[in-house]
Amino acid sequence: MKEIFKVSLRCAESLSLKFLDVRIPKSTLHYWEVKHDDIVNEILRGLFRILSRIEYDYSVIDSTEVTDWLKGLYKIFVNVRGGSALFPVHAKLTISEVEFVRGMPEGEGLMLGDGAFDAKPVLNTIASKGYVPVVMRGLTSQEDTKQDRAYNESLYAYRYVGEGVFRALTVEFRGRKRGKKRKQKLNLRIIICCLRILVRWIYE
Repeated sequence: MKEIFKVSLRCAESLSLKFLDVRIPKSTLHYWEVKHDDIVNEILRGLFRILSRIEYDYSVIDSTEVTDWLKGLYKIFVNVRGGSALFPVHAKLTISEVEFVRGMPEGEGLMLGDGAFDAKPVLNTIASKGYVPVVMRGLTSQEDTKQDRAYNESLYAYRYVGEGVFRALTVEFRGRKRGKKRKQKLNLRIIICCLRILVRWIYE
């Protein structure tokens, strides 16, 4: 509830009484927030596993920069699938494209990405997971490679449709996060976004 309403711990304490009929002290909420990130991560992985079962037509990978309270920049990478709905199946706070794609679930069909993913280790990993990488050539790329032959402008245009979920996640990320808790807070907000998509998908 704290992250849904984007309020302080003190306000979250009042919300617990209102919605749960039990007042949970802010010190307890803070402890849960800081010490139980392993549980948060497991819940997020579980949601991604559920969302990855939805049928899809194509996949999109992208990243965005987020600023913390110390004005430090870091990247959030997201793997989105598109079809009758748009939904994330993998997200990671990292600075490495290679590390991000290694954690993606296996799949099939087209994987659309911009020039940031035009690197041999990234493309090989994408292909090894069953996808056909349709990646725009990066500024440093000079050779005629497999992704050049697979690249098609009309197919690549679907990447912008897939960014709909990414824009929704960006709304959840709005506002700077404290450095030491930024990962937990971002994971909680990704969970909120996933739950909204999952509920919409179930009841539509």
